[in-house]
Amino acid sequence: MTQTKHVNCVILLGFAALLACISGCGKPSTAGTKTSADTPDRHAGHLHEPQNGGVPIAIGDDQFYLELVHEPGAALMSAYVFDGHMEDYVRLSQSSFEIKVTDPKPERVLSFHAVANRATGETEGTPALFQAESDWLKQLTRFDGVILSIEI
Repeated sequence: MTQTKHVNCVILLGFAALLACISGCGKPSTAGTKTSADTPDRHAGHLHEPQNGGVPIAIGDDQFYLELVHEPGAALMSAYVFDGHMEDYVRLSQSSFEIKVTDPKPERVLSFHAVANRATGETEGTPALFQAESDWLKQLTRFDGVILSIEI
């Protein structure tokens, strides 16, 4: 599945977690769809709890999730790929993806690259963990953006 997804994220300072950034389970995620703030993601009586303290972003019609994790003041942001219940990591064949940050201005692109991770059992060829690094992330407290393309 190749998809474009709009995201709206706020970083909760002091708790080292991202807050808000969900689209509802019952709504298909199509190009141009904006997300609404609500965390954790609630769907049909169950919760989609982020495993790493980040912000879950529904991809597709709740088929997959991308969890964004950022420590305030850090130049690094991590992205974990999960199944539709945020229980199991999903390994991708692609080695990178990008998120275009549209706010705060100026617009910038975060390039996430595959990272081998023993905790999730993957190698660089089968990643479920991606990371982006940039000095401007150190001042980031919230952002709006668009996942340019991700293949799951």
